[in-house]
Amino acid sequence: MVIFNVNVLTDYINVLLQILLSGLMEVESSEECQWVLRGFLSIFGNGPRVLFTDEGAGFMAAFRVLKATDSRLAASMNLLCSWHLGNHTRAHCKKAFTDRSKWNELATMFWKMVKDTECGLDDIDDRCSRQLECMNAHILLHSLPGTARDGALKYIAKLSDIQTMWVGSYTHGLPTYGATTTQRAESVHAALDVFMGSYSTLIACCEGVELYAERKLIRDVAQEVRLEREWGRTNKPDFMVLVEARAGELRISTYVNVHVNVHINVNVYVYVNVYVYVNVDINIYVNVSGGAQDG
Repeated sequence: MVIFNVNVLTDYINVLLQILLSGLMEVESSEECQWVLRGFLSIFGNGPRVLFTDEGAGFMAAFRVLKATDSRLAASMNLLCSWHLGNHTRAHCKKAFTDRSKWNELATMFWKMVKDTECGLDDIDDRCSRQLECMNAHILLHSLPGTARDGALKYIAKLSDIQTMWVGSYTHGLPTYGATTTQRAESVHAALDVFMGSYSTLIACCEGVELYAERKLIRDVAQEVRLEREWGRTNKPDFMVLVEARAGELRISTYVNVHVNVHINVNVYVYVNVYVYVNVDINIYVNVSGGAQDG
């Protein structure tokens, strides 16, 4: 299952990512992925400005093939989902470290590269090369020789080959509206998995998807109705005032809705009287000695 995330700007400050199209495939091969991309092109007329995928060979290969042959994809770019890359980095590199803190340091280096947008265009390549070299040096310094270390170094070399597809310094200027992952699609996958078992038929899958869409639509409509009712209650005028204006024989009258907002500030002061009793025992001893003298 492939879900296309299409970025839609709304009147709100936040950008909403709306799912407009989905494709159901039996396997994620290059041929199947090309079929999905052709379907996208036939519906929308042009290719997506940015296409987020994981590292799967199917979609990446399909995108390269179609971009070389279809002019509608000339301006499209394939970026990699940082969430998938993070999972793959952990799977390939974490086992090379015996000290958990050293793995956490490597993971921090990776995510810093994903989010880093501070360097200028002239030094992006050099900066990324230095950061990847630091990751390599970190692995060599804090891991033991063996297959785990070799696998980690091999994966870092792979990240270096595709750095323009995931490093923030390269991708932050593209119209992704802040998105760096395919999480929205993954959430839909999880919701649809209940209809798509290993032995499900295509008809059963489609019926399940239609049922899911209907229920989702009903929930969304109910939510909109509830919000409209709340908006109506909260914005109902407290009273109306008739306003009239005269200019010669011309008379203009209208009603003005008046909202009254009353803010009451209650200040509570607590007085605490503290009494300190000091009991002081003073013992005075007077020793008087002496005798009478004869005159």
